[in-house]
Amino acid sequence: MDVSTSIQDGIAVISLKGRFDFSVTQAFRDAVENALANTAAKEIQIDLGGVGHLDSAALGVLLLSRDNAQDAGKTVSLAGVTGKVKQVLNLANFEKIFIYK
Repeated sequence: MDVSTSIQDGIAVISLKGRFDFSVTQAFRDAVENALANTAAKEIQIDLGGVGHLDSAALGVLLLSRDNAQDAGKTVSLAGVTGKVKQVLNLANFEKIFIYK
């Protein structure tokens, strides 16, 4: 799994590539914490376009990230949600919790 972050126009984009599972949750959490600490970022966009698989641990850290962002006065959106990843997220009703871009 590759986790990278960029900031453009007040949006911190966290891009993920590979399997989003328990083994990478700490790297993801670190990326989110850095984005939350960055005062230039008003929104965090999690780009799942390069993710082919996610597990329940990934769902958990996505929810935790949303809660932490709300506490910091920032929003979280999901981008690149397609295929099996979209099916899993929709089964978990994430389309009611997150904004998809």
